[in-house]
Amino acid sequence: MFFIPPDLSEYFTTDFEDAAYQEAIAGDKFHGAYKQFESQSNSDINKSIKSLEKQVSKHVE
Repeated sequence: MFFIPPDLSEYFTTDFEDAAYQEAIAGDKFHGAYKQFESQSNSDINKSIKSLEKQVSKHVE
């Protein structure tokens, strides 16, 4: 099991047995995003989430 600091736990909504998460930590697909978010502050993560949400909503509509 991986340790997630309590102040970051609100950002992790996926089950840690999820294949995408396992691939990311193993250095495969999504590893770049994993490393990027791992080093960001909480406010930077929030900005990234809002930006991603805006991009998704543009493509869903």
